[in-house]
Amino acid sequence: MDAETVAALAALEVPVLDGTLSNGSAVRYVSRDHSDVTFILQSLPKNKSFSHLDQATRMILFVFFTQQLSNYLQPGSRRSIRVALNKESRDVLRNLPIFPIFDPGSRDDDNITLDVAPVGACFVNDSVKVIPNIRGTLFLSYDYGRVLHLALEEREILGEIDVLRKAISPDAWSQQDRVTGLLPSLIDRLMNRLNEVGDVTRARISELAIVEVGVHARRKSPNQVVDPASTLAELYDAEDEVLPVGVFAREGPGSYIHQLRSYRMLRATLTPPSIEERITRISDQTRPMKNRSDKALRLLSLLDSCTRSEGDWLPFEVIGGLCDLAWLPIVNRFHTPSECWDSRGKDLLLCDMVLPRVPFTVSSQQLRDYLGWSQVPFDVLQSQLLKVLEIELRPSKASETDVLDRIEAVLKNVAKSFQTGLLSQEHIRSLAETLGDAAWVPTRSCGRCVARQGMLEQINLGMKYHCVAPHLLRFPGMEALLKHMGICDRPSQASLLSTLREISNDLSESGVDRPTRSGLVHASILILDEFGRSTEGQESEFQRILIPTERCKLAPAREVLFNDMGGDPTAPPPGLQFAHPLVSASLANTLGLRRMSEEDFAEGGDGIQSFHIGEDLTVRIRRVLQDYDIDHSSNEWVANAEDAEAKSVTFLVDEASFQGRRVIGGLTGFQSGPALVVHNEKVFTDEDFTGLGNIGQGGKAGRADSIGRFGLGALSFYHFSEVINFPWRL
Repeated sequence: MDAETVAALAALEVPVLDGTLSNGSAVRYVSRDHSDVTFILQSLPKNKSFSHLDQATRMILFVFFTQQLSNYLQPGSRRSIRVALNKESRDVLRNLPIFPIFDPGSRDDDNITLDVAPVGACFVNDSVKVIPNIRGTLFLSYDYGRVLHLALEEREILGEIDVLRKAISPDAWSQQDRVTGLLPSLIDRLMNRLNEVGDVTRARISELAIVEVGVHARRKSPNQVVDPASTLAELYDAEDEVLPVGVFAREGPGSYIHQLRSYRMLRATLTPPSIEERITRISDQTRPMKNRSDKALRLLSLLDSCTRSEGDWLPFEVIGGLCDLAWLPIVNRFHTPSECWDSRGKDLLLCDMVLPRVPFTVSSQQLRDYLGWSQVPFDVLQSQLLKVLEIELRPSKASETDVLDRIEAVLKNVAKSFQTGLLSQEHIRSLAETLGDAAWVPTRSCGRCVARQGMLEQINLGMKYHCVAPHLLRFPGMEALLKHMGICDRPSQASLLSTLREISNDLSESGVDRPTRSGLVHASILILDEFGRSTEGQESEFQRILIPTERCKLAPAREVLFNDMGGDPTAPPPGLQFAHPLVSASLANTLGLRRMSEEDFAEGGDGIQSFHIGEDLTVRIRRVLQDYDIDHSSNEWVANAEDAEAKSVTFLVDEASFQGRRVIGGLTGFQSGPALVVHNEKVFTDEDFTGLGNIGQGGKAGRADSIGRFGLGALSFYHFSEVINFPWRL
């Protein structure tokens, strides 16, 4: 044993004999051989610290014990059995500062420290490139300390994967940045061995703050870092500190970012926390943000994509932010969802004049539900109708067709909601009251009218009433809606009377042009036809109606005379006006108008006995016609002329036919002509007319000298006609 080794052992307080004494036989007999390592370990003081030994002494001891243990533990030339150290010897061995320990950092075999190896110290192989810094855990070189590892009977030799797992443990990871340059080296090894670790280890790595992000190159865990190649990255800037920078921003096969992306360790989709954070950030106008509007639209697009499946849902707190914060962009202004609408085509006509529109169409029904965009609210529909009807507020480019399209779209939406129970009768009543006298009803003529002028049935009542557009009525639930909004199948009696008064006022105004006047008169006649058609009208109501006159005015029915005599009458009786020529005889009869023929007969009938065709008279006429042949009729007429002391009798046949002849009693169904005229130059006396009132007796019934005392002259006319006209004094 050389002097340095002896000195080193002496420093360990191993009993070593002086060289001058060790050669004696007796000494050699009772002393141990210098290679008896078990004796040395048993001779060392237990639990004594040798920290005072310098590295040179430690190296001498390392070489000594390594050689001796190697010889002791390996089989010898005599095939001696290997003897293991007992536990007490192993504990003493651990306490010797002879173990090759790596300093934390990149592995350097030339920079190994010799020290004790307490329980928990780990032997590592040459695959380990970086030594982590873990409090209470030492990493020993297996290459240098193989014999010591064997002596301690350690079973475990750690490779790099095992060491990295220890380094990323929750307690150990926070210590890695305490050694200069250690953290980047460990991160590099983690990235290079990422494909060799298991899922549990990769999940742990995704939670470690290893990625440099943002302008300040702060480190965040991969699961907090946004993949710069994803659409999600469009929501962020460098100031947001979620986009990788430095070595993590480099793309390409084998790059850090490529490795993380391959195992989906980066954020590439929205999460509830990120949604909440982005909405809050976008809505905060006090903090600057680049391309805020573009980011808001991108967020809306991503939300639309990630909520299309039924299982995709958002927490209530996130939904609250979606609905309450002003984050939706419209022309450099930001709105809450309740203040705007998206660009869905079928909703365009329902709210475009009330709500500004976000330049994006949401397809996800779930997102529409979150934003309150599933159904245009009733108050918005109501406001849309009012805006459409306010001409002065309509854009100049809005045509009447645009207005009708919007009105019909709103009505269809309301009809559907009313039919399905989403809207109540109270809603519909409120809508009708709000619209009031506005012209909101689409008509068959592609126009609009007020509700009181609308009709569900397709009838023509002129310019004052309008049929609802037929295509609109075909929409399910529309007819029920319109009825609840005050539109009837046909106008009521009260409405008809009110409209006649309105027409009367219109015609009384000055400056009414001829087409308008004609239209009003025509409308009044159609209204009167409808009035007469109704079975509700009583005779008292007919007296209240107004009738168009020949002067194109409307007058009370009691003041209107219907000209049923044809021709061109000179003037109506005082206090009366002739009905307009468009008033038909059937309408006049229905309305009970006074007739001109009746007025004429009444004026000329003073002193004439009234008569009528009764049973006695008709029987008398039938018997006379049976007893006296038609061939003898002319004899009767000559006899009448003789009785009248006429000098001649003239017979005329008029073969012409006419219409509108003046006949009594409204017998306008008879056609006038051809006619037989029997004439003499005498005129009827009062007695003659008395005789006409007693046909069958004659006006000369009391005169024995009169040929016509039996009245056959008058009766013989019934051989030729049922309508006989007796011209009297002109």
